[in-house]
Amino acid sequence: MKENTKIVFNYIKEHADEDITAPEIAEGTGLPIKSVNGIITSALVGTGKNKETKGYVERVPGTAMVVGEDGVEAPKAVKFIKLTDKGAESTVESIEAEELALAQAKLAAKIAE
Repeated sequence: MKENTKIVFNYIKEHADEDITAPEIAEGTGLPIKSVNGIITSALVGTGKNKETKGYVERVPGTAMVVGEDGVEAPKAVKFIKLTDKGAESTVESIEAEELALAQAKLAAKIAE
C-alpha cells in the first residue's frame, strides 16, 4: 500500500462517523484533490478486475449545505466517502497482508504455467 493511500485510508477511518467528501479529505490530509479521488477510486473502491479485492470504501450520494458565490446557503448534491463493512474491519496492516498474499498467489500461478 502506497504511503498516500495509507494517509487517505487512515483519515477516512478516523472520520468514519462523519459525512466527509473527497475535497474534505484532501483538505484534511494536505493531498491534492486529484490524488485523493484517484486513491479512493483505484485503491479503496476498486475498478474493473480489482473491484472484487478492494471494496474498502464506497461513494454514497447525499446532500450538503454549501454557501454559493452569492453568499446564500443552498443544498448541493455530493458524494460522501463511507467505509464499507470490509473497510471498517480492515487496518493498513491487514490490507498490506492481503495485497502480499494476492501478489504471491499470482506469482505462483505464473510460475506454474
